[in-house]
Amino acid sequence: MSSKYIIKGICIALFFFFASAAHSDEKKIYLWHKEATAKEFIRDICAEFSKKHGVQIKAEYIPVNHLKQALIKRALRGRMPEIALVPSDFVGLFSLINLSEVPASLNNPDIGENAYGTVRIGGKIYGAPILGGNHIMMYYNKKKVKTPATTWAELYAQKAALEQQGVKPIGWSYNDVYWFVGFMGPFGGWPMEGGEITLNTKAMQDALTFYKSLADKGLIPRDCNSNCGTKRFFKGDFAYALNGDWAYLQTEKELGQDFGVAVIPSIGTKPVTPMYSTHALVFPGKALQGPKRKILEQFTMTMQSEPIQRRWYTALKRLPVHKKVLNDFKQQADPNQRQFLRQLEIARAMPSEPSMSYAWEGIRKGFYRFLAGSLDAKQASALMQKVAESHD
Repeated sequence: MSSKYIIKGICIALFFFFASAAHSDEKKIYLWHKEATAKEFIRDICAEFSKKHGVQIKAEYIPVNHLKQALIKRALRGRMPEIALVPSDFVGLFSLINLSEVPASLNNPDIGENAYGTVRIGGKIYGAPILGGNHIMMYYNKKKVKTPATTWAELYAQKAALEQQGVKPIGWSYNDVYWFVGFMGPFGGWPMEGGEITLNTKAMQDALTFYKSLADKGLIPRDCNSNCGTKRFFKGDFAYALNGDWAYLQTEKELGQDFGVAVIPSIGTKPVTPMYSTHALVFPGKALQGPKRKILEQFTMTMQSEPIQRRWYTALKRLPVHKKVLNDFKQQADPNQRQFLRQLEIARAMPSEPSMSYAWEGIRKGFYRFLAGSLDAKQASALMQKVAESHD
C-alpha cells in the first residue's frame, strides 16, 4: 500500500475521532456548586436529568471560599463550566466571568419576584433563582437551655449557670465577616445603601465595638471557627450556636429531640439583621449564547420545577423559591421552622451590585485588624471604606 493511501486513511480516522469527540463534548455539561451538604442530592438530580435527556451533566463541588476565585481564574483562561449554582451576590461578577443575561423566556412565573430581585442588576437578570434563605439563625440545645435568650443581655445572664454545667454559652465562626455584618443592623448601618458603599460610619464603629465585647465578656471564645457551631455544638460544648440554613438538617439530625431554633438575640430592642440571598443558577462564559443553550434552559426549568423544588425542601430542609412549594412549607412549618421563617423576615437582602465584592474586601481588612487590636473602631471603618473605594 502506498504512503499516500496510508496518510489518507489516517486523516479519515482522525477526522472521525475528533468529530466524535466534539459531538461527545456537546453532550457534556459541567456544573459547579458549593453545597457541601447537598453533594449527593445534586449528583442524583444531574444523573436523572442526564439519563432522561441523553446528556452528561457533571457536578463538581468547590468550597464556597474558593468558588469565586475559581470562576475568575477560569474566565481568564477561557475554559469555564457552563453552569454554576452560586449565592446570588455572585451575579455582581457578571462582566468579569461573562455571565449570560437570562432571557425573558426563562423568567418563571412560579418563582417569586423577590427571588428574581436578588439576581437583577441594572434591570437585567443574570441568574435563575433555585433556593432562598442562606441566612444565619440561632440553634440551641434544649437539654442545656429551657428558654432561649431573646437579647444578648439575657444570654449573658445565663452565662454563669451554663458554665457551672461545664458548657460555654455560644459558638459560631466568630472571625467570619458574614456572621459579623448582621450586627450593623441594630445600629442603623449596612455595607451598601442606594448603590453606594457605606462602611466608614458610626454604625460600623458601634457594631465593631459591640461584636468585640461579646468575646471580651466571655460569651464566645475569640478563636471560634466553624467547628464551634457544628462539631463542638453537637458534642455539647456550647448551649447555643449561630449558623446558617445550610446547617439546619445536619443540626436537627445531630441533636434530635433536643434541637431548637430561635431568632438571633437582639441588642436591646433592635434586632440583629443577618443577610439573606438566593442561590441561583448562572451561566459563565456566555453559555446561554452557545450551542448548549437548549439543554441549559431545560435543566434550569427542571431545577425550578415544583417536584424538584419540593425535593429540596423535603430531603434537605432547604427553602424553595417556587411559590406554591414555599407556601406549603409555611403552612406546614413546625415550631422550629417557624423560627427559621421569622428570622428570614428580619434579615436583609445581600447587595448584588458589583461594588459589594469590594465592600467585602474592605470589611475583612478593617475587621481583622480591629479584632487584632492594631486599629480602633474609627480607624478600622475608615480603612474599610478606603480599601473598598480603591477598587470601586
